Amino acid sequence: MASPYIAGASVLIREAMEFVGYTEISQDTIYTHMRDTATEFLDAATNLTFKRINLEAAISALMPTDDYGSTLATAFNLGNLTSTVSQSGLIGTLNDVDYFKFTASSDGTVTFEANNLTHDLGADWSVTNATGTVSGSQGESFSFDVIAGQAYAVGFSSSGGLGYYTLDVTHQSSFTYTDWGTVSYNQLTGLSVDGESWYRVQASQAGYLTVEGAFDAQGGQVNLMLYDANMQMVTSGNAAGGTSRVDVYASAGEEFYVCVQGMNDDVDYRLSNLVAVSGTTVDVTGTAGDDTFAFTAGDNHQVTVNGVTHEFASLAVTNINFVGGLGNDAIEMTGTNGDETAVMRIGQTTLTGVGYSAIATSVEQVVAYSGGGNDHTVLYDTVADDVYVLRAASATMYGDGYYHEARGFVRSVAYANAGGYDRAVFYDTAGDDVYVARTDLATMTGNGYYDEARGFDRSVAYATKGGYDTATLYDSAGDDDVLAADWGARITGAAFWSEARGFDAIVAQLTTGDNQVDIGTIDYIFELLGQVS
Repeated sequence: MASPYIAGASVLIREAMEFVGYTEISQDTIYTHMRDTATEFLDAATNLTFKRINLEAAISALMPTDDYGSTLATAFNLGNLTSTVSQSGLIGTLNDVDYFKFTASSDGTVTFEANNLTHDLGADWSVTNATGTVSGSQGESFSFDVIAGQAYAVGFSSSGGLGYYTLDVTHQSSFTYTDWGTVSYNQLTGLSVDGESWYRVQASQAGYLTVEGAFDAQGGQVNLMLYDANMQMVTSGNAAGGTSRVDVYASAGEEFYVCVQGMNDDVDYRLSNLVAVSGTTVDVTGTAGDDTFAFTAGDNHQVTVNGVTHEFASLAVTNINFVGGLGNDAIEMTGTNGDETAVMRIGQTTLTGVGYSAIATSVEQVVAYSGGGNDHTVLYDTVADDVYVLRAASATMYGDGYYHEARGFVRSVAYANAGGYDRAVFYDTAGDDVYVARTDLATMTGNGYYDEARGFDRSVAYATKGGYDTATLYDSAGDDDVLAADWGARITGAAFWSEARGFDAIVAQLTTGDNQVDIGTIDYIFELLGQVS
């Protein structure tokens, strides 16, 4: 009986080897495999050890390990099913079932198509949470309806022999939506909603993705809801004051669906993905167009870009960075009632206070507001011609392609040392003011303020609002000209111009040089001190 048994085992082992892709199978190959997988036993009569063919072990050793989970708990996860996916595998035993699970991204129909079936494999199907329909000449197609956000598991096995297969899985959605595409910033106006509308959005960068709807509530209420790619609700925004808004912190490229419910013929939408957080730093980026930013410091820092506002606890955030990029951008920065400093340069402005620093880069128009306290501002010129204008409540520097203004700061200092022909203009207050002008330094002071200009080519001060205002003008070490007229007085030299207009009392202080003096008709106090030619 041994020879027929060995012959039969050899045939089965050969078939198993061919099944898994062996080539050039010989008797020696089969014999060696039989010995390697045989079971040893001890013959009691001879006390010798012999090998007995273990056919199950021989075939099991050849067959591949199970490539997919054979239970619902170990099902292979296809993830969020949105399009066609393919998986290849094999049914290695008659009781082998390969399970695949997925989540439907939208309502529709899912079809599993078994292709490239080998040997005697016959497709057999099962599904959880649905009822499937088998089609095809060999039952190779299996379809069933799905609901957005629901999880399903499909089992694939063989009704006949063993074999290899390829599964092509497709999802045909019955869910309709309008694709708003990748969002950095966009506005859509005058859209209508009649019951329910769906829109798809995709984050352009990691950060807050915001969708805001604005409408006239008299025309009907509108509510927004945000769903992830698995059609699980992320957040909802109840309508209040004619707006409904949803926010989510998204990864770059992440997809979401916006559900708009209500009745209204005129809804304006604002889409934004321009604010990101990393640790204690908030980064706000602009677009290629003209952007408007705002920052207000406080217990909760407020950050606004193109009308979309976010709040961050001051205990959690210490650095706020705004980057305007292209376009003609503008920002308003407001401090607290503590002491703060604003430093304004071409291309970068920094507002610094206790526990925070806000920086605006590549923003052309900057206005900084003091929130109170002993606040200082420092402004710098450019290589071109610049103008510095100082009033009691504001200090402004502007030139080609930029505008910087500080409002309500107690002390303002401007430097003109980069080049160009730079001018400083001072204005008085209703109180008593003092203007002092030297060749490279001019100041005006009064009740509650101090304004200073350093290195400017020309300095002019106006006293028109009242009070008793005085001015002192200093000459240079060279030859200078002094002029006093009914409008005021000035001293000019080779590289400077100092002028005072409308003051109650003016002093011209001369030191060295061949100075020329011209005094006309005046109705104010004028005093000439020092060396006169």
